[in-house]
Amino acid sequence: MAKLPPIQRLSQEDFTDAPPWLERLLSPINQFFEQIYTTLNKNLTFGDNISSQIRDLEFKTTANYSSTNEWTVLEFESGLKTKVKGVLLAQIQVKSASYVPIVDSVSLFWREESGSVKITFISGLNDSTSYTTRVLVF
Repeated sequence: MAKLPPIQRLSQEDFTDAPPWLERLLSPINQFFEQIYTTLNKNLTFGDNISSQIRDLEFKTTANYSSTNEWTVLEFESGLKTKVKGVLLAQIQVKSASYVPIVDSVSLFWREESGSVKITFISGLNDSTSYTTRVLVF
C-alpha cells in the first residue's frame, strides 16, 4: 500500500502568480486535506469509516451442547445497508467473576435472512455455560 504524501497543506506562497481570492479557497481545501490525512494516517475505524457493526451478545449453552450440538440460534438485525458479507468472532469469554480461558478452538457459523444475522452455531464451548461474545458484522 502507498504511503501518504509529505504535503499536507497548500499555502498562498506555493502559487506566486495567484489572484488574492485564492487565500479564501485554500482555507476549506486545507481543512479537507487535514481531515483526510489524519483519517488515512492509521485512524480508520470500523464504526466511522467502514460499513460494519460491532455487536455484543450474551448466551448460555444447553446442557447437552457438546454431545448433540444442540444450539439456540442467536439472531439480530444487521443494521447494514448492504448484504452482510461476513461475521467475525472478535472475542468470546466465559461470563464469570474470574477469567476462565477457552482451550478448544472456537468457530462461528452464521447466515443472513432478510436483513437478520443468525448465528447458527459456535463450536468449541462447554455445556451449560454462560458466555459473552463480540462479533464484527460487515
